[in-house]
Amino acid sequence: MRDLYTTMDSILKALDCTNFFLFFRRSCYQHREHMKVLEQILNICRVVLRSTMMKYLTVKISCQVNSVEPRPPNQTKCCRSCLLGFFPSRVLAVDADHVDETPHWGYEGTTGPTYWPSLFPEFCSGRSQSPIDLNDDDDTLETSTDDWVLDRYDIIPKKMIIKNNGHTAQIEWTTTDIREVPNVSGGNLGDTYAFAQFHFHWGKKNNRGSEHTFNGKKFPAELHLVHFNTKYDTIGDAVLKADGLAVLGVMLEIANEDNEDLSPIIDGLSTIVDANSQKTLATPFPLSDLLPADTSSFYRYSGSLTTPNCNEVVTWTVFENSITISKAQIEKFRELLDEEGHHVEDNFRHVQPLNGRLLEKIQLV
Repeated sequence: MRDLYTTMDSILKALDCTNFFLFFRRSCYQHREHMKVLEQILNICRVVLRSTMMKYLTVKISCQVNSVEPRPPNQTKCCRSCLLGFFPSRVLAVDADHVDETPHWGYEGTTGPTYWPSLFPEFCSGRSQSPIDLNDDDDTLETSTDDWVLDRYDIIPKKMIIKNNGHTAQIEWTTTDIREVPNVSGGNLGDTYAFAQFHFHWGKKNNRGSEHTFNGKKFPAELHLVHFNTKYDTIGDAVLKADGLAVLGVMLEIANEDNEDLSPIIDGLSTIVDANSQKTLATPFPLSDLLPADTSSFYRYSGSLTTPNCNEVVTWTVFENSITISKAQIEKFRELLDEEGHHVEDNFRHVQPLNGRLLEKIQLV
């Protein structure tokens, strides 16, 4: 049985559908009859992978995991679609109802953050979850001479993509080549991390929205610049490793005037109002525009992704200093729609227990 799981896991990893397999394997533990289904799928996978490389490439492309923060419901739908494209309907008939009940996640009701630990028990119920309250009573003060190295952070890319994934606004470069994208090192990170994407979390009102808090204080929005460790070939590999990701967190505070550095993003939001839409950003800009003027003081701890699967693979840096956003600008974020046609608002997870983890407040000197 263990060999069966290992082989199936390898096949689905090759198809970038690992989350589907993890879900299916959990089902098999609960429903013994599902083992027959798994065996049939395994046999058919072998035939498919032998038959033609074109089919394999089709599956790989359609199941490609492009998001840094994995989205289990979307991936499962995608992978089930791929499987149904190759497998007779009778193969999945036994499990059809159960697969349709694959957990969907959001930010309210029974799919909201309170329920993530039970919906996604592999990680969301862990003891090293994010975000946390960055409380000066809990932190350890450190000084360091390890200055930030922000390589290619001042480069304006030829092209940037802005997406509405139904949960947030996400911006990426069009290249994923580690040799071309910005990367970050120094700042006591220990390794070099390549840029993958950045996205935002915001509130329905300006008295909330950030995921991390400073001594209990909430900010109206928070920016996350997501990077993966260059010791791993891809972000898909990195997200499975304890030191796989490094996220730079930046708080946004309300100001009377527009933040011109955010203008390209704000302009792009009107082009991706509908969920699952994406456009080319009209005005590309360097990542340095998104950083606070002073990055010498920051909080550091080990935590997780703040959305399911909540993988505990993130080295967090949250800068003490913030950037600004006007009331008119933040309203543009609130105009985005989710997959149900509702406005994307309060798309943040509440703070999680520190559970004895080391929280450092580092000052570069």
